[in-house]
Amino acid sequence: MPGRRQGLLRRLGSGARPRDVDDVDVVDDRRSVGSPPLEAPHAPGAPEQSAPWRLPIQAPTSERPPSEVPTRPVSGDGAHTPDPDAARAGGESAPASESASEPRPTRTAPITADPAPLGLAAFALTTFVLSLFNSGLLPEAGEPVVFGLAFAYGGLAQLLAGMWEFRTGNTFGATAFTSYGAFWISFALLEVFFADRIPEAELAVYMGWTLIAWAIFTTYMYVASFKVTGAVNIVFLLLAATFYLLGIGDVTGTEIVTRIGGFVGIVTALAGWYASFAIVTNATFRQKVLPVKELD
Repeated sequence: MPGRRQGLLRRLGSGARPRDVDDVDVVDDRRSVGSPPLEAPHAPGAPEQSAPWRLPIQAPTSERPPSEVPTRPVSGDGAHTPDPDAARAGGESAPASESASEPRPTRTAPITADPAPLGLAAFALTTFVLSLFNSGLLPEAGEPVVFGLAFAYGGLAQLLAGMWEFRTGNTFGATAFTSYGAFWISFALLEVFFADRIPEAELAVYMGWTLIAWAIFTTYMYVASFKVTGAVNIVFLLLAATFYLLGIGDVTGTEIVTRIGGFVGIVTALAGWYASFAIVTNATFRQKVLPVKELD
């Protein structure tokens, strides 16, 4: 039987032949790792062409030279150890001696303008307009003018100033501007969408306790402001007094206390305007034009 098959193969030569069950391709698995890749045969004397189907054989990781074994950095001392995951993926990295000698890159932050004048101005203007109504200097019929102002300027602009303070690394400014920006946004939303859901006889009491809660927050921010500037410190002292007076006036139903809180709010707004004016003017003129008294 083997002789008949060999004779048949000699007669067929290199031409096409049918494939049967016993006629299978045999792959020699004894080929060494370093043997050359398979190449397509070509006629003698013809120019050699590249074979796109050529399959290069890659040596396993264990047989690679030590310099080709991928490494990954470990603890901050710059040492490197072999990375088995990267080795399996075929990745490479610089040797330990090169990585240890290279200095670490230094990140330079872009120049960022001081957002404090914007936050103080947004706070001061909105507080001033609302305090005109709380003090009785303007009739309550015009109070809706505050709602859009509270949402856009006192709320959104001050909230953005708080986010930008995070970028500058100012924890105090970021906390203050973000919080009071959210206060003004919540105030506008309450007056426009939610106030009518609360019984009118109880609205003042609930609003009063909310203002007292904001007064507590302002009190501890006032304590922290002793490490900022004298101008900002005065603003927080007056603002805390404003919140306490307005809150107590609403909870007790004492109109005179609410009126006093409105007048103190006007003074608070003026102090905030001065702090904003001083900071933006000193930064623009690049010299101390208006004092703010650094407390740090």
